[in-house]
Amino acid sequence: MALRPVRVIAASLALFACLSVYAGAQESGEVAHDAEGNAIIAHTADPEQMRAVMMAAATKVIGPGYARFHAAGKQLATITGSLCKTPGDAALNAARAAFTITALAWGKVENIRFGPIMSDNRLERVLFWPDRKSIGLKQVQSLLVGKDPGALDPRTLTGKSVALQGLGALEFVLFGTGSQELAKGGEYRCAYALAIAGNLAAIGGELEAAWSRPEEVLSAWLREDDPDRASEMLNELVGALVHGLEATRDIRLRGFLGEEPGKDKPRVALFRRSGNTIAMIAADIEGLRDLYAGSTMETLLPDDMRSIGESMRFEFSQLIDIARHVSKPVDQAVADPDERQRLALLDIVMDSLIERIDTQFAPATGLASGFSFSDGD
Repeated sequence: MALRPVRVIAASLALFACLSVYAGAQESGEVAHDAEGNAIIAHTADPEQMRAVMMAAATKVIGPGYARFHAAGKQLATITGSLCKTPGDAALNAARAAFTITALAWGKVENIRFGPIMSDNRLERVLFWPDRKSIGLKQVQSLLVGKDPGALDPRTLTGKSVALQGLGALEFVLFGTGSQELAKGGEYRCAYALAIAGNLAAIGGELEAAWSRPEEVLSAWLREDDPDRASEMLNELVGALVHGLEATRDIRLRGFLGEEPGKDKPRVALFRRSGNTIAMIAADIEGLRDLYAGSTMETLLPDDMRSIGESMRFEFSQLIDIARHVSKPVDQAVADPDERQRLALLDIVMDSLIERIDTQFAPATGLASGFSFSDGD
């Protein structure tokens, strides 16, 4: 079934505008392409300007993003502690709401795949996903049955499987089968939830502390005696945009959205139990949009190629708008023709934005001609 007429027109105009800007850039001669369609633009941004962009990303986006995640984690631990002391429906609902705030705060920064997050398995300890064959879920379920005392202290929890430590495990504890017992007592289950919340808060604190000293984190890239380091640094930032969008599309969206109606698999979607599947996708996109805007990386574009940046801002805005207008939980969304069309459009616009960054923005801002993030080169 198709979208209602008004929504068809709105969706079509949005997509047409995206594609028109892309075509206009080609026709204006801003972007040349080789025989394989790769963009070739002879331009190298100034290394000092690149360093300024990276510092802006660190101080305006990455550091504050981890600080928000840390604050959310601490609040989650406090509210979960209250649930354990005074069980009840209201206390459980408060803990569930705090989980959502923490998860979405993580979504805003989870595509930062460089720096302290890559040490000590922090990335996987915060969120183990995708959980292929439900291995992590089975570990959580087994732990709840066996009541392992070693999982009740954040300090000993860190030595266990990463699948037992983070947001994925906590979602099942708070929203999964048997979670209602938390409103009636459920001492072990609640103590385990509190340990996970404490673990998340501790990781958030480590990340916030590290990025409060951005010069130290970025020291290898900020050396003025090695200009090539600036380009490497830019690769990390632009790579975060491309790979973040690819992961959001391929793992988060296409992980449950089939190639056609009737082939969807909503039961494997991240955070389906808490109803946060689409909200997490929106948070991922918003975080990447903030990284792009807050770092001021658009200023690296030559004046005659600024339309590339305008197109990227437009497409980011479209993606966020589409995601926010998917109002139903994932299992209901894929069964609703209108909602599913929005998810399909989300896929299309993400494809367009990934292609633009990879073949236009990247070479225009100093990456080697023919470099392709999408190919993993």
